[in-house]
Amino acid sequence: MKRTRALTISLWGVALILVGVLIGVVVTAIGPVNALDRGWMALMVEARVDPMVAVGRFFDWLGGGWRATLLVPGIVVAALALLRRPWGIAFFASSALLSVILVQLLKSIFARARPEDMLVVSDFGSFPSGHAANAATVMVVLIVLLRNPVMTIIGVVWIIAMAWSRTYLGAHWLTDTIAGIAIGTGAALVMLGVFSAQLEKENDARHPATV
Repeated sequence: MKRTRALTISLWGVALILVGVLIGVVVTAIGPVNALDRGWMALMVEARVDPMVAVGRFFDWLGGGWRATLLVPGIVVAALALLRRPWGIAFFASSALLSVILVQLLKSIFARARPEDMLVVSDFGSFPSGHAANAATVMVVLIVLLRNPVMTIIGVVWIIAMAWSRTYLGAHWLTDTIAGIAIGTGAALVMLGVFSAQLEKENDARHPATV
């Protein structure tokens, strides 16, 4: 039963990744910019105010560069090490690596141009959003490992806020962020299926059942 459950979880992850890829196929087939993306971007540009732009820039700063590749992963790994979760670290590291590989591969395949109303400097390749994918991967991993309702709320809010910030700053189209969330979540679920048995044993060891 446990093996079947683990396989099911991984298959859900694969399904989400395929959803992300399908979004890329559809938006590419429609054309450079579809009505949904154009309408959402117009709404974001019209709604720009300095305080919210500052919030968006914070998410841009934290979710990119060395902060995303070194600082945030380092904090997560250190926290899991303090909690004595070696399998948790393996789960996090493999999920993050898979997410990055998928994002970079799809950026190369689809080579979608970024919006013209950008307020930040980014590399080429709008689809999918690496910031959104990374946020989804990290938060899904933490939600799974910590099993805390507060962490679940924080994680969901953080993912949505990161996705919003990418469109608010004009760094991505809406469909880029939706696909990024699907791919980042999918990567975490694929690896959750792979490590589910070890993670359950690790969790049971930390919280032994009492009679």
